Amino acid sequence: MFHAEWARVCQDIPAAYRCAEMDSAIATHVPKYAQGKRVGMNDLNWSGAQIHDMAREAGPLAELHSSAYTLSSAYIHPGAMFYLGTLSPSSQDGNIIKVSEGTQDREAKYALRTAHDLLLNAVDLRLKYEPALLLRNAFDSCSTDFVRIWGYKPHI
Repeated sequence: MFHAEWARVCQDIPAAYRCAEMDSAIATHVPKYAQGKRVGMNDLNWSGAQIHDMAREAGPLAELHSSAYTLSSAYIHPGAMFYLGTLSPSSQDGNIIKVSEGTQDREAKYALRTAHDLLLNAVDLRLKYEPALLLRNAFDSCSTDFVRIWGYKPHI
């Protein structure tokens, strides 16, 4: 899917302005692109297996796949179990079920922890390709904060 996405980006750039090496790499993985045909949305495979394979290629970041992907998917396509997880008995009357502040707090903490981890991964990737001392210092400080706040190392 990675190469198909890039094929969609590059197909509208005149060949004279494209990087030949990149063009060749994309063409190797996307036959339609190699044939000069349009690559459309239907050529992208967004199945769970494809997305998980891409996450696994990213290394330790794959550990966040289920939490980040599942969390956002649950809000976009909520199922009964997701909805039921937000409910709890009322503290005033045990016969009444309500949306619980406690479950909302847990969901918010879960989302914050996952986003924090993903952002550290994004900055780490940036530093691999373009080192910068000030950013490195801030990143190291934030990584230390992550361990202090969440109790484990980020998935970098």
